[in-house]
Amino acid sequence: SAKRMAGKGDLPDNLRYSKWDHIEVSDDEGDSHPNIDQKLMARLKKEKRSRDYEEFRKLHPEAPDPIRAEELEVTRSRTVVNSSKTETEEQKQALKKKDEGNKAFSKGDYAEAEALFTEALTLTAGLDVSDPSMIDARKQRAVFFNNRAAARANQKNNDGVIEDTTAAIKLDYRYVKARLRRAQTYEEMGKVKEAYDDFKRAMSYDPNNAAARGGVDRLQVAVDALAESKLVEIKIPDVIPENRIIKCMVEGHGEIELELPEDAEPGQTIRLQMDEEEETKEDEEEGGGGVHKHGA
Repeated sequence: SAKRMAGKGDLPDNLRYSKWDHIEVSDDEGDSHPNIDQKLMARLKKEKRSRDYEEFRKLHPEAPDPIRAEELEVTRSRTVVNSSKTETEEQKQALKKKDEGNKAFSKGDYAEAEALFTEALTLTAGLDVSDPSMIDARKQRAVFFNNRAAARANQKNNDGVIEDTTAAIKLDYRYVKARLRRAQTYEEMGKVKEAYDDFKRAMSYDPNNAAARGGVDRLQVAVDALAESKLVEIKIPDVIPENRIIKCMVEGHGEIELELPEDAEPGQTIRLQMDEEEETKEDEEEGGGGVHKHGA
């Protein structure tokens, strides 16, 4: 029989514009729009997915079969992130020690608080917090380290504070509280550049944090002065080598090689910023997005 073009009469009522009271255009136009027949839309989508997948299988015969919804539910149940339901006995005991440490801290017994936070850390030391499913345990240990750092800070143990806050940051590089505590301790120790870097990094994670912004503003002048003090003047020789590389002695750095820029001229004096060699920052490993919230 001869084929004919589909006309308006072939459309179901719910797809005929004439059957609608009115047509709406909204910001959230989509599958949830009130004028869309949800059951019909679901069936059409399912049929389209099936056709698309058949076409895909023709091009890629080695492709696996699609996963059924019930299989997906099983998979989800196997990949639940470590939570209170899956906490180990050690984690539960460690949390109790943390709570006891907080109470001791609030009473001003900082030595006892430090000891209790240390017990919490010892109890969780054997956990493989590198496993993505153990993110809760990873954050818990970061909190234990930061809390012990607070206890040590109140005992004027600055080296211990730096050690613990650095450990917390390695576990959670966006842990603003730990970074601020380390910044404040560095500032007390006179390590202006290190303090400034931590304040600035904390502000990048939490722009509205008053302590971070205040630290950056407070130390900016000192950091600028420090950078100025590291400028050294080097005089370009009267004869520039063909490869444009010269050797010169710089106080505190010994003999250095310097490749001159194309516009450098004989007898000219140039100023160089001599920075200390930066250590590899193990605490800046990417570990998640957003500012991480922690309990005390």
